[in-house]
Amino acid sequence: LWGLSGSIVRMTSDPTYHVFVVFVLGGMMAAGIAGNAAYLPAALGFVLPSIIPIIALLAGRRTLTQIEMALMLTAFAAVLAMVGRNINRSIVENIRLRIEQKNLSVKLKASEATMAEAQAIAHLGSWDEDWKSGSVPWSDETFRISGVDRAIHALIRCGPGAPPPRRSRDSGRRLREHVSGS
Repeated sequence: LWGLSGSIVRMTSDPTYHVFVVFVLGGMMAAGIAGNAAYLPAALGFVLPSIIPIIALLAGRRTLTQIEMALMLTAFAAVLAMVGRNINRSIVENIRLRIEQKNLSVKLKASEATMAEAQAIAHLGSWDEDWKSGSVPWSDETFRISGVDRAIHALIRCGPGAPPPRRSRDSGRRLREHVSGS
């Protein structure tokens, strides 16, 4: 439909109207690319039928100014097509990365569940060191083996490299006494 607006070029020889039509179509092309770049065939399906008729009509006028306008409009359309392709690639890559992130998150959760089950079966715990925060997070099995309550552990400031306490029957009791000051 917008391509029909190029027919104004046939109605008048006034270059002011021609420039106006070219600017309107240029703006519509830019909006068409921006709005439809997620599906590139739709963007090109909007832009090409809108721009090809006006380029042909301007080039057919055979005056230097109108041929120049046709060439500039062609260059503008080519740049918009490249911009649309780049936006499309960016959108596709973003979607691909989100899907990959979701799949990796699911795999990580499954792996953590498998590790927790293996630790419970083997009665082995694990701990790690977060160098940025200085905390030493423990696994569920480490809490169970040591007999330390999570609430008590949260009150204790474990410095960098502080391993979990050694396993003993009264380690949990001694830790609670230490915290309460008894």
